[in-house]
Amino acid sequence: MADLKPYLDLWNRTLVHIREFEPDMKETSYQSWFVPLKVVDHRGNKIYLGTDTGFVLDWINNNYHEMVADHLKIVSEGEITDFKMVLLGPDGTYLPEESDEIEAENLESFAPTVKNA
Repeated sequence: MADLKPYLDLWNRTLVHIREFEPDMKETSYQSWFVPLKVVDHRGNKIYLGTDTGFVLDWINNNYHEMVADHLKIVSEGEITDFKMVLLGPDGTYLPEESDEIEAENLESFAPTVKNA
C-alpha cells in the first residue's frame, strides 16, 4: 500500500485552512462534516476521503465538494486538484467504484499512436 502520510498531513493542513478561511462555517458543522473524514487513498492528483456514513458522503458531495477541492488546491499548491468521497466498510476499507476501475484501465491502456511520414 502506498504511503499516505503526506496526504494525511495535507488533509490536516487543509482542515486548518478551512477553519481559518471559512469564518461563516459554524463549529458544529466543521466538527460534524470535516473532522471525521479520513484519507484512505490517493491516485494522481486526487485524494480519497472516507466516511462510514452514506449521509455524510452525500452531504459533502452535494454541499461542500467545490469548497473542499478549492482548499485542497491552495494548501497543496496545485498538486491535489480534487477529491473523491468513499464509503468505508466496518473494517475501514472501501471498494473502488466501477467508474474508478474503468478510468484506471483506460489510463493504463492509453498508448498514443505515432504515424510515420
